[in-house]
Amino acid sequence: MADRRMTEERWQRATYWPLMAISLVWLVAYSWQVIADLSGPDELVARGITGVTWALFLVDYVVRLVLADPRGSWFRHHLFDLAVVALPLPAAAARCACSPW
Repeated sequence: MADRRMTEERWQRATYWPLMAISLVWLVAYSWQVIADLSGPDELVARGITGVTWALFLVDYVVRLVLADPRGSWFRHHLFDLAVVALPLPAAAARCACSPW
């Protein structure tokens, strides 16, 4: 009987194209937000979309870390992925602090 356990490699294969599509959604929403200089409900929608897509990438990173074997080695070899997920946090916090919403 085949081993049906989820592995980091299997997870990556299963999520590659969905994450690629999510990247495009993020790119459109972020570009719309920056280029159109949004305000009001449109800005809220664009921020919501970028926030949800960021959260999906955070979930992906955490799942891949949990599934990795050995975890320490995987973490050391994926520091760029960590930076991509973690660096938007200070910017998002600053936007929320300055936002009238």
